[in-house]
Amino acid sequence: MDKTITLYHHILVPLDGSDLAETALATAFQLAEGTGSQVTLLRVVEPLPVTIQPASYHKLTEMAEREAVEYVEALREKLPETAVTTEVKLLRGDAAETILYYADLNDVDLIVMTSHGRSGISRWYHGSVTESVLRGATCATLVLRQQPVTVPEPVLAA
Repeated sequence: MDKTITLYHHILVPLDGSDLAETALATAFQLAEGTGSQVTLLRVVEPLPVTIQPASYHKLTEMAEREAVEYVEALREKLPETAVTTEVKLLRGDAAETILYYADLNDVDLIVMTSHGRSGISRWYHGSVTESVLRGATCATLVLRQQPVTVPEPVLAA
């Protein structure tokens, strides 16, 4: 009799195209291996700011979508050979809202993501995406830190 208990049936890994965000893949696949869990890799293409000139807006939108498709296709090639059922999704919309909507609509019971993504202003923004997902998720959410936290040694007074 098989006594395997599956804690998570559907694991979602949101990706922003950064190497750091991809570090969540190893953890997600480790959790899914041997349990029959499905892993979905989600790349969200966000709308561009309205302040962009209309002529440039269409070209930049097409370029962003093309880059996202290329990223997803390259990611498929990099995925390890595993028995884990894996699918890759590409959606359009606000990152946090789209992640939460997808998770609710598809019975996701664990979201695995990093605390930050790209650098600079994008890093700040991705951090706010992670915070929004944490606040809005109706399922378990595992946030992986960029670096391990170093806790200072306690100082003992004599």
